[in-house]
Amino acid sequence: GNDIQTTASEQTCVGHVDIDSDNDQSSCLTLEQKLDFCGRYEWLCVRRKKLGCTVCRKVGTLGIEAKMGMKISKEWTDSEVSCYGDEKKKQQNSLRKKILLHKESAGHQTAVKIVTEAEKEKLENVVLKSLTREKTVTAKIFRTAYKVAKGNQSFNNFEMEIDLQEMNGIDMGRILHSTNACINIVNHISTEMRQKLVKEVVNSKSKMSLMIDESTTLSGKSTLIVYLRSCIEGTEMKEPVNLFLDLVELQSVTANGIFTALLDCLKYYGMGEEYLKNYLVSVTCDGASVILGCKSAVKKLLTDKFPSVIFWHCANHRLELSVADTVKDVSGVNRFKSFLDKLYVIYHASPRNSRELHSCAKLLEVELLKIGRVLSTRWVSSSFRAVFAVWNNYAALVNHFEEAMTDPTRSNNEKCTYEGLKKKIASTEFVMDLGLMCDALQELSELRLDLQQRNIHFYKAIKK
Repeated sequence: GNDIQTTASEQTCVGHVDIDSDNDQSSCLTLEQKLDFCGRYEWLCVRRKKLGCTVCRKVGTLGIEAKMGMKISKEWTDSEVSCYGDEKKKQQNSLRKKILLHKESAGHQTAVKIVTEAEKEKLENVVLKSLTREKTVTAKIFRTAYKVAKGNQSFNNFEMEIDLQEMNGIDMGRILHSTNACINIVNHISTEMRQKLVKEVVNSKSKMSLMIDESTTLSGKSTLIVYLRSCIEGTEMKEPVNLFLDLVELQSVTANGIFTALLDCLKYYGMGEEYLKNYLVSVTCDGASVILGCKSAVKKLLTDKFPSVIFWHCANHRLELSVADTVKDVSGVNRFKSFLDKLYVIYHASPRNSRELHSCAKLLEVELLKIGRVLSTRWVSSSFRAVFAVWNNYAALVNHFEEAMTDPTRSNNEKCTYEGLKKKIASTEFVMDLGLMCDALQELSELRLDLQQRNIHFYKAIKK
């Protein structure tokens, strides 16, 4: 008897039948009938001799799914549906009729639909799918912006790149298509890349050095260029590498202003004063007095705070200063420089002279090189290219001067000018000076390029 009661109790629980033991047995439906109805209608429940609907109770209200005259029956949600009639058979028939009517009612069917959709988690899937799409589209836009920056293209090209990809059938979304968006994306990517790179340097606890230079932008703003030189463990780069850290806008170009801006920049990337005391080895800069001065410059402020730091004057900059001092002392170089500057003005300021020189070079089958300024504010390698251009174009220059001397369309002053130029360039002294300058500047230019190698170090630089 106990085993039979236990089995019946488990079955009634599965069929949403709430057994109130003896009281429930006296209803118009027998236990077998209740289990049968609950088995056929999963939403049906029997409590306190009355019927109810678990689906309608779970939904509660139809919300936006409700239509004209459609609602959920409160009796079914509260399990208050009872039978009527004075005979047991009539009572059973009334319950069957109410079950059928509720099953076919629009409100119940809508509730079933809502529960079914909820079980499928349709809304969550839609949201997840939407987020996945947004991430995919955003990744495409970020890659496009990175490509524009990597190729040194104008940010205005970003919109054309987006339009081209959309024409090719790629989904690029509807936002982040403007030039300003491209600028913000590139700034975000570069900041994240620098922070990640500096974090690797800090975690590796490698010694480091800084390369700084104060400069002025085309818009007239004073800036400080900061490079970091260090080894990064865990990568293929076993030798020290130069890493661009930041371009800092200076509020003040005094030594204190540059010193404060430099420390703030390093602190922003996770290199505080304590870290610099332990791992900063040297600082390289040009010979500007505001940075390399001994009394109140950036060098003095840094060495007071970090006594072990070595300041090093840029080897290339020292080379350029040496060349500039030599040019001032040797008068012959100044005469040579003034003559080449005259050639630069003649062919740079006159398209006609440039065309005629190209014609002479074509007749002589000479590859023409561009003539520039020499020993000016540019680097030695630029001066070498300018002098070598004159050496390479020598025959074409002489030929052009001879034609210009006899050109009837030119004035007498111009003819005299070209006659003097031809006399000067055809002299033995000038040819010897030109060859000497080519040899000297070639040596200095090669030395400058060697000093720019990324794997250069003090011993190798001094030896060169």
